[in-house]
Amino acid sequence: MVDRLMIRDKLMELEKLRPELIEEAMRFIDYLIHREKEKQGMPGISDTNEIEILPND
Repeated sequence: MVDRLMIRDKLMELEKLRPELIEEAMRFIDYLIHREKEKQGMPGISDTNEIEILPND
């Protein structure tokens, strides 16, 4: 995972060099956060290759 301080430093650098792009960068970060939250809320499919034999009671 990318360190938050690194992201902050890069955003500050972007703001100095190309201030017109900072709003677009922030929207993209918000989008990525939203997508990550969606992924966490979705149940995953896992294949453990384990077979459990249940008795016929």
